[in-house]
Amino acid sequence: MEGKKIISILIFFTLFFSKAHAQKVLELTENELKNDLTNTFFSVFEDKSANLSFQEIQKKTFEKYPTTALNFGYSESKFWIKFQLKNATDKKWLVAIMASLVDEFEFYQVFSDGKFEKRVSGDKYPHSQREEDLPVFGFKTQIPKGETNTFYLSVRSIDTKQFTILIEDEAYFLKNQHNKIYLWFFYFGLLFMMVVYNLLLYFSIFDKSYIFYVFYILSFIFAQLTLLGFGNQHVWGNYVWFANRTPVFFTSTTGIFAILFAYQFLNVSHFYPKFKLFFNLLVLANLTLGILTIIEPNVIYNRFSSYLIIIQVTFVVVVGILILRKGYPPARYYMLSWAVLFVALILFSLKMSGLLPLNQITYTLLPIGAAIEVLMLSLGLGYRINSAQKEKTEAQKELVNQLLENEHVRSRIARDLHDDLGSTLSSIRILSEFAQNQTKFQPETVPILLDKITNSTQKLQENLQDIVWTTQSKDNTLNELTTRMRRFGGEILEAKNMDFSLKIDDKIYQQKFSSDAQYDIFMIFKEAINNIVKYSNAEKVWINWGFEEKKLVLEIRDNGLGFDINSEKEGNGLKNMIKRAENIGGELEIFSEINYGTKIWLRLSVPQ
Repeated sequence: MEGKKIISILIFFTLFFSKAHAQKVLELTENELKNDLTNTFFSVFEDKSANLSFQEIQKKTFEKYPTTALNFGYSESKFWIKFQLKNATDKKWLVAIMASLVDEFEFYQVFSDGKFEKRVSGDKYPHSQREEDLPVFGFKTQIPKGETNTFYLSVRSIDTKQFTILIEDEAYFLKNQHNKIYLWFFYFGLLFMMVVYNLLLYFSIFDKSYIFYVFYILSFIFAQLTLLGFGNQHVWGNYVWFANRTPVFFTSTTGIFAILFAYQFLNVSHFYPKFKLFFNLLVLANLTLGILTIIEPNVIYNRFSSYLIIIQVTFVVVVGILILRKGYPPARYYMLSWAVLFVALILFSLKMSGLLPLNQITYTLLPIGAAIEVLMLSLGLGYRINSAQKEKTEAQKELVNQLLENEHVRSRIARDLHDDLGSTLSSIRILSEFAQNQTKFQPETVPILLDKITNSTQKLQENLQDIVWTTQSKDNTLNELTTRMRRFGGEILEAKNMDFSLKIDDKIYQQKFSSDAQYDIFMIFKEAINNIVKYSNAEKVWINWGFEEKKLVLEIRDNGLGFDINSEKEGNGLKNMIKRAENIGGELEIFSEINYGTKIWLRLSVPQ
């Protein structure tokens, strides 16, 4: 007895829940122009063999689907949706399937007398055969007023099978669709404007980043035309062979040019040359996928295409972050734009893989993200070109300055070779000829003449070394100059037993002067030291490098015999020292008094 009660309770609950989950009839009324076919009103059956006839399907048990948005992902099965509509009006209703990438729909309307009508649609049929000229699919229905008809909709496709079903007043639906189409045309017009704009920039500056970007936008436009259904509606809808291949093909070309653009724009070859292999592998993967799809479409290729999008977007974002950390300014624009598109692409790929539901957000997020990305990347390209142009201008300016400096060095070398070295060589020639004659008449004077020739030759060698030093120096700071001055002063003054003191401000070493200016500074210093050695008979020499207000000051003084400046000004190389100081924009001041030594100040403006 107790067992019978338990069985009765189980039967009651089974019947109760069966009734609770039973498929309801959607009643179409005058007050409702738009009806969403929620999962309360339809049920689903999966035909894994994809071979069952309609009569066999009618006998199958359909099950409740968990969500209103149908998302069957990538599958080779044939899915059936069953629903019932009761028409309480005289209106014509349209069963609108909000999808654009489905190979085949079979639509069955079963009338109250048991007879049925079959219609087909999908990408495997020319677009001109559709009942409505729309980017989505629609089937007209004529349900007698007051009657209830049963409908079966089968779907089979190698693309992802995602859609919602709307039951709407036909005129109302078409009007809304046309209004939406105007917005989409504005969207694609914006993208095409970016193509033309960047193409003109490419022909202006011939930077490869622009041409890769142009092809990237074009491929993306065609991919979006495919995904949104406008490609079939307006371009290739009657070319079924090509229409079935466009989703993966244009996704692949978009991936190829996105990778090439990222490699060029981010200057990857400079920052991470080893990454070139990974970029090439991604390009090869997209190219292979595109070729295989053209040969024969397959559900596996479609599924792999979604995964490849996630892989390559993640990769270029990581590379962008690494290059941004290197301090490359254009990478900021790249990362901002791809941060938006990255989220949109990931959600889109998850949607295409069936891991996210189809809704208004996941449907429009990719186009909106793409538009933002295109605009920001255009700004990034402009910034990159402006930066490159600025660097080019600075480089040209530096090159001009270098050429001018080289010209100054060339002129100075020519002048020194002609004036100083030329006269020295002439004196050596004259002394050699005179010594040759003296060997016959006054041989005792020959050693003196040879000694003079040796001194002149040594002077010539030193001057040549000075010229070579200034032409070979690659450092414009005064570091090498001060080292050379210290060595020269120490060698020549210590050889004459003169006490030598050299003090240099630490900031002097970092000051920058041209090689031409450094040569003149050294020649002034050298002439001053030579004069001290030859004429001063000094015991001590002080040399100070320092700053006086905004001037760099070289002071050279001794405690020697001194001289009368007025009588000596034209001699001892003083005139040449003053001229050299004027050549480099400096001032040379000389103070000397008999028996009280000599002081020389060279004042130079500090380069900004």
